[in-house]
Parts: sequence; C-alpha cells; structure tokens
Amino acid sequence: MVNKKSCLVIMLNNYIDIDDRLEKLLTILEKNERYYAEDAVVHYSGDESKNLYVVKEGWFISYTDLYDGRRMVIKTHHPGDIIGFEGIYHEQPADLKSTTAGVLCPFSKQNLDEIFRCSPKLSALLFSISVREQIVATDRLKAVSRMGAQARLAYFLLDLIFRLRITNSSMTNEFHLPLTQTEIGDSIGLTNVSVSRAFSYLVGMQLVKRTNASIKLLDELSLMKLCDYEDRYTKMDTSWFPCD
Repeated sequence: MVNKKSCLVIMLNNYIDIDDRLEKLLTILEKNERYYAEDAVVHYSGDESKNLYVVKEGWFISYTDLYDGRRMVIKTHHPGDIIGFEGIYHEQPADLKSTTAGVLCPFSKQNLDEIFRCSPKLSALLFSISVREQIVATDRLKAVSRMGAQARLAYFLLDLIFRLRITNSSMTNEFHLPLTQTEIGDSIGLTNVSVSRAFSYLVGMQLVKRTNASIKLLDELSLMKLCDYEDRYTKMDTSWFPCD
C-alpha cells in the first residue's frame, strides 16, 4: 500500500478519487528510492532512457547547456511530480540534477503497463498530465519570448506556487525557493542582473516580499494581470475519463 503521505497520490487525488485499488497500482512506481545530495547529476542528455522518476523529496531541474556556455533550465521538479513523460525516445533529451538534497523513485517504462491495462481512468489522467505539460510549455514560451523581465519573473513565481499548492493544501501565499538567482535566470532567459532588478521592481511595487530563499506573493491578482497568467493546475476536465 502506498503511504498515505505519498506526494504522487496527493497530486493525482486532486483530479480523481485514488481508492485503495489505484493506490496499489501506484505502489510499483514508488517501491525503489534513490537519495541524491545537493547539486548531484541524475543523468545527462544522451544517456540511455531507461527510467521515469517520481519525485519524493527535494527539488530537481531539467536543463540543457547551449553551445555558447549558457544554460537553459527547462523545468523545475517538486515532490509529487513524475519526470520523464517525454521518454518516448531511447536517449534522455535533457540533463537532470538536484538543486537540494532529495529522493527520486525510479521506475521502468514497462512498469506503466499494469496501470494502462488495469485502470483506464488512471491512464487517462496520466495522459492528461502529459498533455498539460505541452500547454504549460506554450505558456512559458509566451512569457519568455514576448514579456519583459518583471512579467517573466511574475510568471515564474506564480507557476511555482500554483504547482506547489497541488501537493500542499495548507500553503498560503509564501513558499521556499531553493534556486539560485542564476537558476532562476536560466529558467526565464534573464541574466543575474536582470533577475535582481525584476525582483527589486516587484518588491518595490509591494507585489512580492523576498527574504533570503523565502518568497511571499503579496498581491497574486496583480501579478497574474502583469503576466497574463493562467492557472493550469487546479482544475482539469475529467468528464471524459473512462470508468474502471
């Protein structure tokens, strides 16, 4: 039986009822654990793509290094996330590393077979989450390619807190952000200086409070208007999901 505190179960339970039978199906995805120290590489781009991962503890980032030495952070990963839905290829498409000490639960692609065979509803949910990732990627592209520094940072902070709330219902408007300013800049295409100036603007406008690695969003509605943010996480259309 999956531990009731499983972040994966908590995340999925936001969209469908994860009963005892579905918990047992998910157990196989979290039966193995691997600990990673801070700043440890999980795999490199081009490595053989054998596993997907459930994030159990800590923060991780997927990234790629560009030919000129710059780095692009593709996505941050938090407890409850499944990493590797893009693993339809034989090689890993990006590097993956920890930004804090953390725990990943690796599982083989073949481990999804029982879920696909035994639960059409859970299969539909995993498919929908994978599709949602493409929609979120489009939103992020719009922010990075068409918005100024302040709007990009606002989008980044909002996207983080809405995702984090999915597995932490008690979270209000404050969260811990264990990323360096460089990693934040690499996520939204900004330099260190631009990130610092953007933070200063949001703080000066009393939209954000920043204390070391703690971020408090003081006016979420104004931040959402600033970057035309759309919450892609809280709700999902499950009306078409098949019954088990």
